Amino acid sequence: EIYELVVSCFAEAIANYDMAIEENSFYPRAYLGCGSAFYVLGIGELDNNNVSLGLLDKAIADYQEALIDKEYLPQANIEAKANLGLGQALLIKTFAELNANGIEPDIEHFADSKMKFEAVIRKCELEDCAAGVDFWLQELSAKAYANLGLIYLQVQELAEAAMMYEKAIDLLPPFTTGQRRLKR
Repeated sequence: EIYELVVSCFAEAIANYDMAIEENSFYPRAYLGCGSAFYVLGIGELDNNNVSLGLLDKAIADYQEALIDKEYLPQANIEAKANLGLGQALLIKTFAELNANGIEPDIEHFADSKMKFEAVIRKCELEDCAAGVDFWLQELSAKAYANLGLIYLQVQELAEAAMMYEKAIDLLPPFTTGQRRLKR
């Protein structure tokens, strides 16, 4: 019942983002919002392996659209947000496809996701966000490192996974996802 309410709210959000895009197709935040809503709907109830590849494809398309030259303020971190969202959607899609086909993951399966997460990290490094200048970009970078850690964990590159989680924790000491996974 709660899940149906969540789905309804996200469907309404998508309709509103679509109206914003219709009014101004150069508004990247609308594409980000739409991508995020499709992503949440696409991952469904992960505990039930209820992933919708079609909805993830819509999320991917919207995140890619947000990356195309649009009007935005640099401090909005649109590029980093879109790359993180795109990386996450590609990552879940890859997991679902590998799982559905009974394929054992290897690092090459995650090349597209890795590239997007690394783009977020590069943006943070270029802007020296680790110095605390841009907390939001620092948080996005920490999430990118944590996602890279998850990729390396899946392909049994445990030393590399641990290093990624440590970098996430270094960027945001209270970043509990990285701390929890590092303890595993």
